[in-house]
Amino acid sequence: MITPEEVIGQGTLGDLRRRYRPAAMFDCGKSEWLRSFAQKHLERCHHYQLVFYDHLLEVIAEGVEVRRGGFEGEQPGR
Repeated sequence: MITPEEVIGQGTLGDLRRRYRPAAMFDCGKSEWLRSFAQKHLERCHHYQLVFYDHLLEVIAEGVEVRRGGFEGEQPGR
């Protein structure tokens, strides 16, 4: 789910940026938002929030892998 800054409200984004700068990704664990979905296939998932300049990206995933550069097997031009 992508939420623009106008909907989130500067208070929420401002507080996240102020408390965790320079971090821009947060593991919210088994949040209330995640629990609001049918849990049949989500038992190993967490709720992640990725904060960008003016958007908040909400992600449900089993994990997140980040690193510098491309991914192994990535081909240029794709």
